[in-house]
Amino acid sequence: MKTIKEAAREYAIKNCMACDGQDDYKNLISEDVKAFIAGVQFAESWISVTEELPKKGIEILLQNDHWINEDFNPKGERFGFLSDLGWHSVYFCNNCDEYHTRVSFEDDPVHFEDFKGENQIPTKWRPINRK
Repeated sequence: MKTIKEAAREYAIKNCMACDGQDDYKNLISEDVKAFIAGVQFAESWISVTEELPKKGIEILLQNDHWINEDFNPKGERFGFLSDLGWHSVYFCNNCDEYHTRVSFEDDPVHFEDFKGENQIPTKWRPINRK
């Protein structure tokens, strides 16, 4: 898989083929590379749940610093979705060596040490890009 910089350079060179005869082609390529990388950074950025909510039922990546576990989830990320009831997410449980689902609309003191449903609400989300 190409790095972002490799893909940006390839895009810029292809895009500059239409610039034949221009003396400043190296600067044009440089500007195209910068624009390409800025577009990738925008597409990969996290969206705050206070700014915008995802469409309900769409699978997305979720993030909350409260979910960080240095060994098993160093970035505090989960896979999940938003429904009419609230947030649904999946995370890896170290104690059971398996994945568990959590919801934001239900406390579960029987099964979880961190049982409060409100702690299952992400602070940020982003779409999952599929090829």
